[in-house]
Parts: sequence; C-alpha cells; structure tokens
Amino acid sequence: MAFHLISVAVLVLVTGVIARYLVRGIIRTHRKAAEAHEQVEAVLKQLERALQQIHSHDEDEILAGLQTMSVLNDPIRLEGLSRLVELAHNANPLIARQATATVEKIRNSATKSRTAPKRPGGGS
Repeated sequence: MAFHLISVAVLVLVTGVIARYLVRGIIRTHRKAAEAHEQVEAVLKQLERALQQIHSHDEDEILAGLQTMSVLNDPIRLEGLSRLVELAHNANPLIARQATATVEKIRNSATKSRTAPKRPGGGS
C-alpha cells in the first residue's frame, strides 16, 4: 500500500513538472507570436505610409517613400508599382533613379520567390 502511494505521489509530481514545462513552452510561443505579429504590423504601417508618400507632390516625401519601399520587402509594395513606373520617368533624376532602383528590387524579389527551390514534401 505504501509503495502504491509513493508511486502515485511520484506520478503526480512528474505530471506536474511536465505540465509546468508545457505551459512555459506555450507561454513562450505565444509571446514570440505576439512579437512577430507586432513586427509585421509595424512593417505594414511603414509600407502604407510609403505608399501615401510616393503619391505626394512633395519631392522629399516621394524620396522618403521610395527609400522605405526599397528597404522593406513585402508584397504590399506591388500596390504602388504603377506609381513607381511613373516616378521612374520623373524630371528629377534623383527620384527617377530611386524609383527605378525600387522597381528593380521588387522585380528581383518576385523573381527570387518564383525560382526558390521547393520545400521537401511541399507538393507542387
């Protein structure tokens, strides 16, 4: 009988330790996911602002937007592609050069994602 009680006590103790470990892992994963979500939201806000800036009539705003779009890599940049093509022919050579470079970066990132190797077991 005493052996049975000890076995039950050890089982309860081990189960508690495992449960604590699992709960900590869940909390840690949740925190990492929340941080990643915040980072994605921040990037999207920056890109939305950049899209507004490239539609501005102020050259400094346009350049700021172009630089932001050039640095951040997200498919939302495609929304501004037609404006980027217009800006690539801008009378201001700095704006034209930056717009051309940004279009090129978008093209390169699209090409890379299309030619990226398929993951094993990833299907088609």
